[in-house]
Amino acid sequence: MLSRPPSQQHIFSYQPHSAHTSLPPIARLSNNYIKRKLIDCSPYGQPPPPPVSSFMTEEYEIFTQMRQQNVSKYKQLFKPNNTLGITQLMNDLFVLGPSFTKELLNPGQIYERDVTGKTALHYATLGQVDLSVPIIKLSIMNKLLCQRDKNGLTALMMAAQLGLDQQIVMLHEEAGMQDNMGQTAIMHAIMHKNISSICILMEAEKLVLDRQGRSVIDYLELYKLKEAVENALNKVTLFRAASPMLKKRCNSPQMMIKQDQ
Repeated sequence: MLSRPPSQQHIFSYQPHSAHTSLPPIARLSNNYIKRKLIDCSPYGQPPPPPVSSFMTEEYEIFTQMRQQNVSKYKQLFKPNNTLGITQLMNDLFVLGPSFTKELLNPGQIYERDVTGKTALHYATLGQVDLSVPIIKLSIMNKLLCQRDKNGLTALMMAAQLGLDQQIVMLHEEAGMQDNMGQTAIMHAIMHKNISSICILMEAEKLVLDRQGRSVIDYLELYKLKEAVENALNKVTLFRAASPMLKKRCNSPQMMIKQDQ
């Protein structure tokens, strides 16, 4: 059963004492002020998070198409020696994806950033490059882990938005990092309703609150996913207790969830 972090177990509710009605106006004003402050401090007194579409939109169209993994549109917009800071290495990582080879790896461009602050690891993640390949892991992933763009987004957060579970597993060291709004990768996964990604990230990020004081449970309730995630986590628990033969057939929670759907 999913439960709130200890800091959210008891939300204050204001119950006026009968004697308050006889207090002078200044005292009543003070009590109303306290009530307002208690509401403001509660996650339920905060405005809702921005729409999901706003997290997939960038100032320049080419970055929006990349975030949405629209390779054909991206290729139409990409120009070599562009003014947006997109290097040839970044372009190859995104466009070629799993077909990217070590011969295309340009050491001089590994630490470059585009105008939005994204690194080659962001591009490799969105291109679904196999981050477990030794040369990619050593030359790109290990060197660029935990780097945020100008919106505070990490490669893990972008993977969570798109439900790229293999990338999420490889980028687990970025778990717990927050963007400019205080949101973690699991919160992005919840907003995009990627159940298997939520399950993978739950243990590492379940206690983190965003800047509005919302927990993972608040997000699950807001997006009406709490029951679905609880069911999925129960399946993961059963999977971990399953026989060795079953584990050989299905060795990851996300595979088990998808097989059961």
